[in-house]
Amino acid sequence: ILFAAWTGGEWEHSGAHEYLTAQAPYSVLRTVAVINLNELGRGGEQLLVHGNAKLVDLVLRSAESTGVSAKEGKIKQHPYQIAFAAPMVTVGWDNNAIPPTQDTADRISASKLGEAGQVINLALITLSREYEY
Repeated sequence: ILFAAWTGGEWEHSGAHEYLTAQAPYSVLRTVAVINLNELGRGGEQLLVHGNAKLVDLVLRSAESTGVSAKEGKIKQHPYQIAFAAPMVTVGWDNNAIPPTQDTADRISASKLGEAGQVINLALITLSREYEY
């Protein structure tokens, strides 16, 4: 299993574009799922989850298991997301209306980032162990 991470998804060209154009075509690995973590540092009242139905269900169940409030809801999409030919889910807090230029380190909530991290961690563990996904 390969986990790849990048930032700047809201920009026209990001690390995701580099991965898709320079790495993925030559890799023996196949992208089977994409989990887009959308501005998780600031926090909000609820995690919003949007995308592939099976992955949404997985994240919502993971949130329930960890005691984090979550619901299915629309989250802004980024340009790179249409390039992946794999099931995708986007996870973000319901309070994400801050422009990228104002998204600074002093806005990070360690507790909300931790809550989101627990949900994502459980979802990734489940995703890597259960073949039905």
